[in-house]
Amino acid sequence: MPSPAPSPRPAPPPKPSPRPSAVAPTPASFLRLDPASGAVTLTPTWSASACPVGTNQVSAQVSEYTLGGVFISAISNVVSTVTSPFSGELDGSVGALLNFGGVSASSPGTLEWAVGCFSGAGATGAQYLAARVYVTISAGGSTYTTSATPPG
Repeated sequence: MPSPAPSPRPAPPPKPSPRPSAVAPTPASFLRLDPASGAVTLTPTWSASACPVGTNQVSAQVSEYTLGGVFISAISNVVSTVTSPFSGELDGSVGALLNFGGVSASSPGTLEWAVGCFSGAGATGAQYLAARVYVTISAGGSTYTTSATPPG
């Protein structure tokens, strides 16, 4: 006797529709100068996104680094409320700060400015570099420009 024909396989159940996320996406970290470009004699203000949750969220400060990541100097005031976006002041003009790092109109180039989030008050303790901006002076330049991405 022939075997009975196999019964058709039932269709898989429909996939559930995706649920909207209950948590809003985390905005990208940022460090910005205002104005973002201008005369090297300017002393712009800076603003940054909140120090990320799970990192050091007690204080923050902007520092200057070479493109290779070598620390040059702290270049801003210390901010103590860093769990929401915050801002501060630089310690001098863009030209003076870049010159301290070896970049000037006669020695053009780019340095990295990064906001460090610290575990202790007064920019002490463990540091987490939360956001960066790259500041450039061109040859013979009397102006600076900024970029969120490194040159090259």
